[in-house]
Amino acid sequence: MSNAETSLMRRFWEYLLSFGTHPEESSEHRGRRRIVVGALWGSVLYVLLSVFSLPLILDAPLVNAVQVGAGVLFLSTLLLLRRYPHGYTAILQLPIGAGIAALLVMTVMLGGV
Repeated sequence: MSNAETSLMRRFWEYLLSFGTHPEESSEHRGRRRIVVGALWGSVLYVLLSVFSLPLILDAPLVNAVQVGAGVLFLSTLLLLRRYPHGYTAILQLPIGAGIAALLVMTVMLGGV
């Protein structure tokens, strides 16, 4: 990979991790936010991959629908963080609750523990 491609990828990754940033945040808060935002982007990527691979493994379209719903909620959380950076703590309750609820619903749909 050339330096120009590496630089472009680094700027794109910095753009993705900058969701929810605001000028008054401390460097410690910025680091925590970047970790959470990176995890949310990873969750969105995981949901995209599972939506395409889950139908090949299981014949459970409702489980796939729950995955899509969780992915939409994770993505909307990122967009809300971009729009309202000062509501960071309140906005992060959405993906936490959605992740727990989605796991519970999928466990029940697939026959329990």
